[in-house]
Amino acid sequence: MPKFLLEILSEEIPAALQSYAQKSFFDLFSSATKDLSVGKIEVFTSCRRIAVLIDDVNSDPVNKKVDKKGPSVGSDLSVVERFATSMGTSASNLYIKSIGNKEYYFAPVVGKVLCIDEVMRQRTEDILRSFSWPRSMRWGNYSLNWIRPIKSIVCMLGKSVIPVQFHHYTAGAVTIGAHVDPALKKIKITSAEEYKSLLMKGGVVLSQFERENLIKAQISQLEAEHGFSVCVTEELLSEVVGITESPNVLMGSFPQSFLDLHECIVETVIVSHQKVFPVSKNGRLLNKFVVVSSISSNAPIRGYERVITARLADAASMVLIDSKTPLCELGPKLKQLIFHKKLGSFREKVQRVRALAKFIAFWVPNASIIKVEEAAELAKLDLLTTFVRDFPKLAGFVGSHYLNLGGETDVEIIDAVRDHYLPVDAADVCPNAPVTVTLALADKIDTLVGLISVKEKVTSTRDPLGIRRAAIGVLRIIIENKLDVPLQVFLMKAIDLYPSSLFFSLIKKIGASSDEEKQRKDDVVNFTLSFFSERLKALLLKSGVSQAVFAAVSGGITRPLVLTEKCIAISEWLKQADGAEFVQLHKRMMGILKGFSGSAKAKFSKKVLVLPEEVSLVQEFEVFQSLFCNALKERNFEMAFSRCADLLKPITVFMDSVLVNVEDPELRKNRIGLLLSISETLNELCDFEILSRNFS
Repeated sequence: MPKFLLEILSEEIPAALQSYAQKSFFDLFSSATKDLSVGKIEVFTSCRRIAVLIDDVNSDPVNKKVDKKGPSVGSDLSVVERFATSMGTSASNLYIKSIGNKEYYFAPVVGKVLCIDEVMRQRTEDILRSFSWPRSMRWGNYSLNWIRPIKSIVCMLGKSVIPVQFHHYTAGAVTIGAHVDPALKKIKITSAEEYKSLLMKGGVVLSQFERENLIKAQISQLEAEHGFSVCVTEELLSEVVGITESPNVLMGSFPQSFLDLHECIVETVIVSHQKVFPVSKNGRLLNKFVVVSSISSNAPIRGYERVITARLADAASMVLIDSKTPLCELGPKLKQLIFHKKLGSFREKVQRVRALAKFIAFWVPNASIIKVEEAAELAKLDLLTTFVRDFPKLAGFVGSHYLNLGGETDVEIIDAVRDHYLPVDAADVCPNAPVTVTLALADKIDTLVGLISVKEKVTSTRDPLGIRRAAIGVLRIIIENKLDVPLQVFLMKAIDLYPSSLFFSLIKKIGASSDEEKQRKDDVVNFTLSFFSERLKALLLKSGVSQAVFAAVSGGITRPLVLTEKCIAISEWLKQADGAEFVQLHKRMMGILKGFSGSAKAKFSKKVLVLPEEVSLVQEFEVFQSLFCNALKERNFEMAFSRCADLLKPITVFMDSVLVNVEDPELRKNRIGLLLSISETLNELCDFEILSRNFS
């Protein structure tokens, strides 16, 4: 059976959007061919082309089905039957389909028979029309929107060309090889089956996976030949895989004198400007770099060396200019730097963060308040430097580096200035030094509360101001440093540090009561807590915690560490036989209590106990309660759950042998109170009723 091919050749597609195109085209073609007999679907992307290959397309003609709309659901039965008869079928063969807010009956009617070429042409055209890029452009006088100007389209089924029409383009069977070819020789595609091999002859490695492996192999060869290590990051590797179709790894160098700059500065300059890999030996940076080029000769190296040398010279000049003014003297200028148009300057932010960090320091073991305050004063000063204006990603590091150059000797303060932005993303290590932890929490919480107060939005795809990132950072710092801190208290303190004018305009402030202001602030705190809850839920679900487990303990977001530890302990406990058995037992117990829980109270008297089974349960429960409550106080949730096994037998025996709903009202009330006492004690750990609904 023939192979299907679609290739869209264009000008340079940004590497960051190639994976988006790959996934989108795979999903679109998978959906479009689900009613056809086809084999494996593959989508390849490079800097110049998107290619779709579908194996084993059944070439048998296809009956085109047409949906015929009939009467709405709820119409008289005779009307529905008449419609079915007119369509040559019965009412039982009709199906229901929604259009807008209304449902209608539809009849499947077999239309004309189409050859597979025509089917694939129509569906490919539909896909091209429906696909959209996150950002796109127009060119010439055409109305077409695409990521970059399209050069040509190839569409084939086996050896046959499918004349797909897309705006002013008609698909053919001619493409172009690697753009390094000076003649840009055209390649005639003789069949879809030979497409990949023909491209390979034209210098194009179509598969991203193969290009990546080629780059890695050539880098390994260079490392073996020269005895150094190439600093390869996944982010940069992914980018260079996407910017060349015929990768060749080359080596260049820059003047040794630039190694007098800090290694981080050198690496940032050469990577950000030229997308090259730094080289090191025995842990020290060398004055060499590795570049991935489409040209196999060393001709491009001179150009890279010239640009990198110029950029490093600029960096050295920036450091020299910045060093003329000590960092600590830049403080007053922070008034001129706007943090947010509604939240004031960075000088105001520094003052808030300093006060909040001083407050938070009481909950962070070994955090020196004096050092925390000093670090807060210094943390944002590098935003005023020439270097950070050019390389904003190095904010924090530049401040710590300049403090070092200026003679600062306190390592805790230097580290806090450097690391207080961390963690920025999932790959970052969380800070663990007390001063850094305190400053990082204060900075992120101040940002969160402020941005939420002025109603900045976060969507599922966009977070331009880093609100979601800040929330995740706060949670990770708390959890990974095992800090049992009162998050709600921190938020309330943070919001009190903002001026009242943030919550009331000047006109509304006149006559506004303190109760109104308090309500506004409470609304912000509650919304922020809810936002934290959603972020923590996402983190825990990613780590393997189920939604039901999170729901069973989610009331504790004010103490994120406790909530996290409980979720992990429950998840592990439910994997054990005792855990699953106890949840089932609790469900049975709640079934007994269902009719009484509204009026009954969780109280019982030993004096009313009659049967040995209830006496035994009370004795076991009292021992359990003591051990269980101690485990909760010590935050030993694993122990608390393991103690539940002590109640398995006595509760089972009680429910098997003792009638709760007896005629004697005092006896009935006592037995209900005993079971309610057990249930309420257990609910101090989590909501067992939610667990019972989902795990029994």
